[in-house]
Amino acid sequence: MSWTAMAVDLGATSGRAIVGEVADDRLTLTEVHRFPNQMLEVDGHLRWQVHELLGEIRTGLRRARERGHGLSSIGIDTWGVDYGLLDTQGDLLDLPYAYRDHRTDGVMERVLHIIPRERIYEITGIQFMPINTIYQLVADAAEGRFANARRLLMMPDLIAFLLCGEARSELTIASTSQLLDCRTRAWATELCEPLGIPAGILPPVVGPGTQIGAIGADFGEAKGLKVIAPAGHDTACAVAAVPGEGDDWAYISAGTWCLVGTLTEQPVTTEAARQSDLTNEAAADGGIRLLKNVTGLWLLEECRRIWVGEGPVEDYAALCEMAAREPAGAAPFDPDHPALAAPDNMLEALALACREAGSRLPETRAGIARAIFEAIAGKMGVVLRRLEQVTGREYRRLHMVGGGSRNALLCQLTADACGLPVIAGPAEATAYGNIVMQAVAAKRLDSPQAGRDLVRRSVELRTFEPVGA
Repeated sequence: MSWTAMAVDLGATSGRAIVGEVADDRLTLTEVHRFPNQMLEVDGHLRWQVHELLGEIRTGLRRARERGHGLSSIGIDTWGVDYGLLDTQGDLLDLPYAYRDHRTDGVMERVLHIIPRERIYEITGIQFMPINTIYQLVADAAEGRFANARRLLMMPDLIAFLLCGEARSELTIASTSQLLDCRTRAWATELCEPLGIPAGILPPVVGPGTQIGAIGADFGEAKGLKVIAPAGHDTACAVAAVPGEGDDWAYISAGTWCLVGTLTEQPVTTEAARQSDLTNEAAADGGIRLLKNVTGLWLLEECRRIWVGEGPVEDYAALCEMAAREPAGAAPFDPDHPALAAPDNMLEALALACREAGSRLPETRAGIARAIFEAIAGKMGVVLRRLEQVTGREYRRLHMVGGGSRNALLCQLTADACGLPVIAGPAEATAYGNIVMQAVAAKRLDSPQAGRDLVRRSVELRTFEPVGA
């Protein structure tokens, strides 16, 4: 007998409503609705259009119903660190800020003068990024936004609240905040008081695969549908769908960001891990995703946004094919160069990053794309070697999932840079992982590992061997 659920995967540039069906020992996905998700500038600040996203979810539910999909539940996953604040009536104070907003400029440095970097890392195990929730909240405190705030909800928790009215924080998304104790899995309230963050606004934390509530009457025929917290962080969902066996593999979730990591049973907060800026985020199976964020395909997305304004632009697949014919090694640069974090003009920022690396940005679009892919792959190789040094483990293969796994050039460059076979797929790992965790919640699967096995039986994988290995 088949079982069906909906995964709502909200990314920083687009969202999808995807129906997953488990039948005949296979998991199949059907996309029923895709929609854009764009930051909105309001009074000089970047915000997320939450109410529009909720409307798109309504559309996804309606289209699933029109196609005859009998859903058992729905689960929401999103990017990390961002959140909304609710007032005493349970209404949003305002639209949530987007992590690329400049209001957090310089905040991290101020925080580290109050609480030592070493102490924050010892407690949370999270890498230091100016976009982290903790620094956004310090900016809120400076702006007096807590005067009317009763509850903080991370983005997937906020969407779930708007669906069912229950305020909870799912563990994997909470761990991205740099405000969660990576060992106790509770909020690190000792960090709150010295930073002016009211600990009372932090909601109860629940584990992945927890039923939060049921959709309310405002959603018409969807009323009563179970709302499950799958793994609220999209990367946690993606890692839950990595079709790996054994323990000698590492993973890359390649998309807007490229997350390079491994799974561990316990947090790794050694000085070597801190110096390598590795992050300990909660995994869907109860362990830890030890990883590092590398700036990913957002670099090319921003270039394409500029090119679209100039006239016709090759589609992504054609651009990748053209890039594969470009000469190698023409313009090395660091994809994590500070100038690339949130520039007004990505092409100008890339040119600066190249100059500081002693190279020159190519003049053609294909050449720029090639340089971006090479920079990302090279940095992922550096991170992998750091992971091996910190964990003392030797990896024999890399699983690349997410949209970047469709990019054969990026896969091959990564295999070359890491000196390991890259097993590519599934591209829709986040949706697979979301559905897997809902199936675990519904007891259709015994464990997250059973979900990995199911995904491996359900998708086609492609292996890229390192050249010269």
